[in-house]
This record gives sequence, structure tokens and C-alpha cells, in this order.
Amino acid sequence: MTPLFNERMASLPYIMRLELGMKGYPVKCVEKPKPHIQWHKVFAAKVVSHLKGYLTGCLGEYYKSKLGLCGEDVVFYPGVSIIYPETVRIGSHTHLGEQCHLRGGGQIKIGDWCQIANNVIIATAGHRLDGKPYYGNVFYKDITIGNNVWIGSGAIILPGVIIGDNSVIAAGAVVSESVEANMVVGGIPAKVIRSLKK
Repeated sequence: MTPLFNERMASLPYIMRLELGMKGYPVKCVEKPKPHIQWHKVFAAKVVSHLKGYLTGCLGEYYKSKLGLCGEDVVFYPGVSIIYPETVRIGSHTHLGEQCHLRGGGQIKIGDWCQIANNVIIATAGHRLDGKPYYGNVFYKDITIGNNVWIGSGAIILPGVIIGDNSVIAAGAVVSESVEANMVVGGIPAKVIRSLKK
């Protein structure tokens, strides 16, 4: 037999050339198998998705009930965690994005209309740098965040920081010193980028 692969054969659909092989002979023509829909996996994924949403809502409501103060229209997105919620006070219309972590112990006061993006860490606790073992050698300092503050994704607010009203903390910033009102800060450590005063 002579090879049958030529321009005419090359123009055939894939299924006609499926097992043509190196020799150039058409061995057999079969259709591609149709994908089998595994309905049990689709159903399980939908159940998990709804359950995750339900549990997230429950956890958010749990935290709200345990906070020292919780204003109106406070929204916790999935994955928000709060340690010592009784030391945390959150004003009205404030949203905390996915995977935010608030480490109370010292007081955390967050004003009204704040937007706190995903993966932000606000920690009132730190370890003393006195040459002694760090285990159990902890201090707490209060953190205050004013009204209408926007904290970008992945920012870290360290103990003792006060952030003034209308300020913006850039994504990924590490804020170790207080920020005046109407300022944009960013970087590690965070420095003033510009003023928002008109």
C-alpha cells in the first residue's frame, strides 16, 4: 500500500485523520468521545459554594455580636478573622475585605465609611525587643483609624498607629507611625506620598 496522506487527506477533519500515524495510512475513523458530565461533582461544588457563603455570613454575624461596638451596614467579606473581638470597635458603613485579620488585645477603633481591602492586617500586639525570649513577651498598643479611610490590599497596620480622617494607605504598605488626616502614604515603612488637602 502506498501512503495516502496528501493535500486532500490533510484537508479532512481531525476525526477522519485521528490515527493516521507515521506511515500515513488511515487506520480508523472515530469521533472524539463526548465529555461525560459528572453531575455529582457539579452538584457537590454548588453545595460547597452555598455552604461556604452561609457559613461566612454566620461567622460575620458572630463577630458582629462579639465586637465592642458595631455600627450599621458593616460588611465582613469571606475569611475575615478577629482575635479578641471585644476590644474592636467598628463604625457604620465600613467594609472589611477578604482575609482581613484584626488582632485585638489592645483597642482597635475604626471609624465610619472606611474601606479596608483584602488581606489587610491590623495588629495591636508585638514582641518586646529586650533580648529576652519572645515567647510570652508581648505588648499591646491601641490602633485608631479615622473616618473615610481607605486601606489598600495587603497593608499592615502596626501597634500604636493613629490614621487620620480621609487618608489612603497604599497596597502593601507597612504603617509603623501615625498618619495625619488627608494624606496618602505607601511603602515599607510607609512614607507620605502626597497630601489630599485642597
